Amino acid sequence: MGAGKDKGKFAVAPLPQWDVANPVSVNWGGSAFAVTSQAADKALAAKVAMGIYADEASLEDGWKTQTIFPLNQGVLKSDEFVNAKVEFFGGQTANKDIYVPAENAYKGAVYSPFTVYYYAQLQAQIVKINAGETTGAQAATDLHNQIVEYAKSQGFTVR
Repeated sequence: MGAGKDKGKFAVAPLPQWDVANPVSVNWGGSAFAVTSQAADKALAAKVAMGIYADEASLEDGWKTQTIFPLNQGVLKSDEFVNAKVEFFGGQTANKDIYVPAENAYKGAVYSPFTVYYYAQLQAQIVKINAGETTGAQAATDLHNQIVEYAKSQGFTVR
């Protein structure tokens, strides 16, 4: 990621805040690797899952290439991680300035009872934007209206 053609064209910044005296932090995403009962060789499957993000070499490669945000506390608290200058972001100390404070402030999330529906409708609107069938502003309006209508149809009061 550091040596790509877009190196230095992007930067990271703290989230805008409604109330700077009471800042909030968000996290959208996360991954998990699980070994299911269908695995023919559960021990080997677990070894592969651990090797993807949990062993030292994978963790280091992941955070250095900005492909994962490590949850490993040893990595998160290491000077090397905290003070790393991210080449892709023009040498910013993104971990120290943005990511670690966000991770420290994150209090968790509560998903709505229709999050899956929302994601499906969001994806449909993005497809329309990419196809040139609508504008971003219209897609946002349409998505809002779809979610309000769906919430009401599910018995929720929308204010």
